[in-house]
Amino acid sequence: MVASKLGIGKIGDVSQKRNWTCFRNERFNGKPTEITITSFTPIPMSGKLEFDFSGIILQRPSSEQTLLSDVKCSKVLCNLCLRNKEDIEENMNYLTTLHEEALASNEGDGNTVFEPTQDRAELAGRTSYLFQANLHRRWDDTCDSLANEEVKNDLESSKHQANKNRRDSAEAENNISSRRRSSIGRTLGDASNKRVLHHSNSKVDKRADEQANTRRRLQLLMNSSDVSDQAKSARVIDLCCDMIGDYWIMARHLACLVHFFTVGKVNKTPYHGTYRVELVVSLYSRVVDVHNIELVMRELTAEEAGCVYSRIGWLNIYNPMKPEGGYELSLNNYEERLVAKTLVALAVVEPGDNIMTPKFRWDRNMDLQPGWNVPQGWLTEEGMSKKGVVAFTYFSGQGKGARGCEPIISMRKALMSLVAVSEQDVQEDDSINDSESLLPGEEYMVKHKEKWMNYFYPSTSYSNSEPFMVNTTGVPEGAEG
Repeated sequence: MVASKLGIGKIGDVSQKRNWTCFRNERFNGKPTEITITSFTPIPMSGKLEFDFSGIILQRPSSEQTLLSDVKCSKVLCNLCLRNKEDIEENMNYLTTLHEEALASNEGDGNTVFEPTQDRAELAGRTSYLFQANLHRRWDDTCDSLANEEVKNDLESSKHQANKNRRDSAEAENNISSRRRSSIGRTLGDASNKRVLHHSNSKVDKRADEQANTRRRLQLLMNSSDVSDQAKSARVIDLCCDMIGDYWIMARHLACLVHFFTVGKVNKTPYHGTYRVELVVSLYSRVVDVHNIELVMRELTAEEAGCVYSRIGWLNIYNPMKPEGGYELSLNNYEERLVAKTLVALAVVEPGDNIMTPKFRWDRNMDLQPGWNVPQGWLTEEGMSKKGVVAFTYFSGQGKGARGCEPIISMRKALMSLVAVSEQDVQEDDSINDSESLLPGEEYMVKHKEKWMNYFYPSTSYSNSEPFMVNTTGVPEGAEG
């Protein structure tokens, strides 16, 4: 549970079911369930439990913890046989470009790295719908996928023979290396130094040999036409998680891995994502700068993005500092409803015609409502429809004030309190670290506390439901920034 300037547990719930847990898409013995301390105490002694688990780090890694460097990321790409050793310089240039793009987009001023089109957003929304509609199939489909990930015995045999030949060669090389080390030891003239040097070199040689052998085995598998793309992808993910497991990573590192993981575009299951989706879900919790996750989302197809939203969650990905682009949101879904509210509220506060090409249908399989626009009633919880699918593109002037649009950055920072990304992550002034001091977004949120709670987190303690951020003069409240 998160502590905010409005109190502990008041806002910041990014769960799927508004229960402050990281569990998502739960099913127990084939039926939908909700995993909470209450419902799973005591834990059942038997049964089949399925779920996704999604969360982010609450604190940045300390100086004692290791952050993956760009150089190390490039080497990982090579060791995974996704890139060749001669591509290292190109890899570094690509990572540098991603880093510069991320820095330029963190001001919240409308300059963005990636704005999904509305067509893409609608396709992602359709995929999310099919994801949920077919959750009952996921267990069986996942079990079926294991057969596609098997490596045929004949390849295994040839691989074992190749490994044996390499081991014989390595033993011969080790004998030569041992004689070389012994010669070095004799020149030192000290028996203890000789033992230490021999032991140290042996460990380094062994580790290097293991890494080289792993890469050779993977290369053999990746080059084989007898091995399915599913089998190749599964082994790349396993090795990648092993290599990166002790590191924290940047969003650009994950984006780079996804970009070059082309074999992983194949589906693992029919409705729940590709192997690239599996990679993103596996490494998401290691990402330090989640506010730059759009670098990763840009690399995914619309269908892959829809699966990532379903498995990780809208509120763990959406960044109100960069709201520009297309959306399709289901209003009977807590997370998507909250995202829709933030965009409607922004459109009221930020000047200009922000919501473009709005569409609405009461059900995904029904026709669009002709001539529809966002109703004024949507500025209250009671007035906003409890069901239906809304789609539109949010526009804020492209950083140039186009169409009279202009971002209100203090409002955007305030909205960060509702999602996983933190205002502190994009705060330039590092001197603001006093727990009693208010950041610009926090100050904006506290100033509009009742309206904030009425609209975004309605409860019995806030019963007066007035329109969000609208005053009697018709001038958007807070538009002064």
